[in-house]
Amino acid sequence: MLKIFLFTLRRNQIKVYMKHLLFILSAIFFLLHASPREAFAQRTATGKPFIGLSAYVSAYSVPSGGVGIEGGQYLSRSYWKAGVRAVDWNQKIAGTADSGSPVLFDHILWNLSGAWMYRLAATYSRRFNLYVGGGAFVGLNHYEVFRKLPGELAGGFPRVEFVYGVEPAVDIEIFPFRRVAILIGIQSPLTFNSSLKTDLWHLSGSVGIRFNL
Repeated sequence: MLKIFLFTLRRNQIKVYMKHLLFILSAIFFLLHASPREAFAQRTATGKPFIGLSAYVSAYSVPSGGVGIEGGQYLSRSYWKAGVRAVDWNQKIAGTADSGSPVLFDHILWNLSGAWMYRLAATYSRRFNLYVGGGAFVGLNHYEVFRKLPGELAGGFPRVEFVYGVEPAVDIEIFPFRRVAILIGIQSPLTFNSSLKTDLWHLSGSVGIRFNL
């Protein structure tokens, strides 16, 4: 009886040990196989490239608008991007004596830009991401493209002028789908070498779409 008891006890212990071992092996298998897939499937996985398209508006000159095309890559907790942008700014500078309606001075800013954005906050799934950062740009101000100022208001601006600057920014990135994101941004560009004093600092906003490749 003692031998049977010891045999049964040993067999039960072996079963417990085997269950524990099976659990540990299963956990190791899950971690080894699930972690890379999760990292690969992340919407903002390190090394994932993207392209995007955004529309821009100015906070002080309406009606104004433009478009930018960009490409970049996600890093561990940030991303970099580079692109081209063309924005037509309309600025109210005076009113006519007859009607009092404003006279608009327009110019197009063509630029090449690059930026780095740090992920300040995000959900676990990366469906929602908040970035802060900024970049730099170089480009051309193209003055009086669509309309000419009256002679009495002419300011003697050059036709084209080289400009450069820096652009602090805040971006919100929302993923309705795994590879498609909606972008909402606020920018505060500082533009140098421009003949327009209002170019030195202003606010702009953007709405766009991004495709992860």
